Amino acid sequence: MIRKAILNLLLGLGVYQNAFAVDELQERIQRLSKALQQNAQKIQNLKQAELKQQKQLLNANQKLEKSYEPLVKAPKNNRESLLARIQYPAKESTKRFFPHLEFETADHKNSLNIKPFVEFNSDIFSDMNGLRINTGVSSPPVVRQNTVIRNWLNNAGIIMHSKINDDMHFIFIPNFARNQAYLAEGHVSIEQYKLLSLRAGFQNSLVAGTGIMLSSNLIYSGFTTNMAPSKEYGIVGYGSLGESKDTEFNRFNYLGYHHHFSYQFGIFDGTSDGTFPGLNPIGSTTTVVYLPSSAFAVNKSFEGRVFYQPFFTQKDHFFEHLGIGIGTSTQKPNAQSLLPFIFTIGQNIMFGYANASTYVVSSRTRYHPQLVWYKKQWGVYADWAQTIQNLTATFPSPVLKPSFIINQKNTAGEVQVYYNLTGEDFNIDGNIEPHENFKLFQKGGGWGALQVFARFTSFAADPSTYSKTYRPGDGTIRYYISDPRLSVSKANGWSIGLSWFWNKFFRMRTEFAQTKFVGGCSTGAYNDPISPGCLSASPQYFMIPSSKVINRPNEYVAMQSLFLMF
Repeated sequence: MIRKAILNLLLGLGVYQNAFAVDELQERIQRLSKALQQNAQKIQNLKQAELKQQKQLLNANQKLEKSYEPLVKAPKNNRESLLARIQYPAKESTKRFFPHLEFETADHKNSLNIKPFVEFNSDIFSDMNGLRINTGVSSPPVVRQNTVIRNWLNNAGIIMHSKINDDMHFIFIPNFARNQAYLAEGHVSIEQYKLLSLRAGFQNSLVAGTGIMLSSNLIYSGFTTNMAPSKEYGIVGYGSLGESKDTEFNRFNYLGYHHHFSYQFGIFDGTSDGTFPGLNPIGSTTTVVYLPSSAFAVNKSFEGRVFYQPFFTQKDHFFEHLGIGIGTSTQKPNAQSLLPFIFTIGQNIMFGYANASTYVVSSRTRYHPQLVWYKKQWGVYADWAQTIQNLTATFPSPVLKPSFIINQKNTAGEVQVYYNLTGEDFNIDGNIEPHENFKLFQKGGGWGALQVFARFTSFAADPSTYSKTYRPGDGTIRYYISDPRLSVSKANGWSIGLSWFWNKFFRMRTEFAQTKFVGGCSTGAYNDPISPGCLSASPQYFMIPSSKVINRPNEYVAMQSLFLMF
């Protein structure tokens, strides 16, 4: 009995052990199945990664084949291969800049474009009694009248652009504005090679070229643009290194705003500061009018400029269109005289020299650092200018040496800020093409493009300019170089404005400006019984010893501009 019970017990334990072994075996099978599934997923992932890598390698190989293809097509000789690498890429059609009156050959390599333009300005000045108003070729005094309205054609001319063999460009711009007729620009450019191109003729000064281009966004240019010539006769070499994003020709593209790094250097006639391309009136008490481009033909100036955009190759970078540059010039003036005025924001006389017998001698140097940044609707431009020159009141000759020479350092600065209210991207070239053109009588028509802008500008004359005086027999006090009773020693101005672009051909612009002055007037000037005022009084009143220097009244001007380019 006992033996049988023990056997039954052992048999029961065996059954339990077999059941336990079966459960353990099932768990192992499940673990192995799960491991097999994981391995299968890993194999699938590896296959997908391998396919992706193969696709990337295939794309890279295709790119290499495309870049290698021009190299295996051997040119006729090594010289031809080298020129091909430094040559400008194929130019785009010029129709974007010259959409009308275009004559072009079938191969698009030769063309003639004619583009008329006209700008009418109406400027309203307040508190002008005793000051002078610029009419283009003269600056008559304003007597016993506070509010003055000046209506004039600020620009009226034709841009003629001729392209020959795709890389030679001739620009000719006659202008018939400001009560005179003059040549605004006239030059030939040869742009076959990106590293070095040439331009010769009547063209923008390299020192002030940036300010001249961007002043098209304002009604009138500021003080820094006055610190260099507007136009000069000269020969310029220019080029660029690195990436270029726009190779289409226009007369400002050589300044480098569409290149990673650019340079310009040239030899010019060496015109003085503040010169206008046409006739220039000088002096507040003289009627002399002269053409500086002819008067200074014997004064050679060496000018240069570099412009660099460090983030130019990084697309969509916040500073992709940040550019830093500097222009400079040096020359030895050959007794330059007939020095023109520096103008206010409203283009009236602000700073000038005592008479036509003030001479620039021995040396003149200019420095003009500049900064440009724009992104989407925003645009910013800032620059600073300094002119260092030697002045005397005696014509230098081998026999007669100047009794004194003044080393003058005049400075100016300006900041401009722009914002496009209607969402268009800021255009460094100046013009805006609206998303929707303005259409007054068409249902659902657009309102064009709106741009607001502001600027801050300053000017400071070297105090040594007013250091030399003398007393003639009539007992008056006179100044050799510049008279602080007529010329300001400092000026600080600001302006705000709105531009309304109906389309790419027509725009309206309104700007209000205020400028505060230091000096530029005298107590004696208000004692003239006939024509009292800072710039209208007779010398016998403002030159007397008791006449003290005081500040000229602020300039307040509301400017309106209508511009049409056909």
